[in-house]
Amino acid sequence: MQNLYVAKFTHQKHWEDFSTKREVYPIAIKESHQRWYLIALDKKDEKVKTFGLDRISNLIVTDTKFKPIRYNVEKERISACLRCRNLFSCRKSSTRIC
Repeated sequence: MQNLYVAKFTHQKHWEDFSTKREVYPIAIKESHQRWYLIALDKKDEKVKTFGLDRISNLIVTDTKFKPIRYNVEKERISACLRCRNLFSCRKSSTRIC
């Protein structure tokens, strides 16, 4: 993440029977309730999303660099928690679990 390389991976949503290929700009790795998450900007729709690390496979760190993203993970997390009391179960927050 510090080196600002684009990442590609396959992601399996917890509630769906199929997986999707993602290309993202990694922002941070965070822990919540003993689970680890990748917070990243999804290139597909330019939204910041949260991906459970246990649902990521076929990870490739490319040699393509991206410009730093101005995103305050702690501030966004607090805002989301105030709206719904639990960031990682809220699908309407600006930081969503995917």
